[in-house]
Amino acid sequence: PTLLLAQEGNYLVKLVGWNTTSSCADSAVATIVVYDSLIFHLPNIFTPNNDGINDLYTIRSNQDLELEYRIVNRWGNEMEARSIHIEAGVSTVLWDGANAVDGVYFIHLKAVTGKNKTVPLNGFITLER
Repeated sequence: PTLLLAQEGNYLVKLVGWNTTSSCADSAVATIVVYDSLIFHLPNIFTPNNDGINDLYTIRSNQDLELEYRIVNRWGNEMEARSIHIEAGVSTVLWDGANAVDGVYFIHLKAVTGKNKTVPLNGFITLER
């Protein structure tokens, strides 16, 4: 299972599992400590081929963010650029890949947290239909 914790603190997590009957169950308990840090998921590939799987390039963060980004091709031509608000725990679409050919693109991000912490990030995106 996936657990996204948006606030710092100590969390007690218990996992209970069984095969066919709950009368024969086992469990595991752990304490998860979340520090006030920015964590976001930014994939390095997406496949906009209308099959319903990875058709959109999205970002998800553990904090609310103000995000500025640019996506450029290998020649530096801008494919997409926006300033948007990202809500904690919500997948937000950054690019649909329209009018783009298969290949590698570059993303330049600047994220600003609610505590006015600025985080720059550069990466690459592979678009494959």
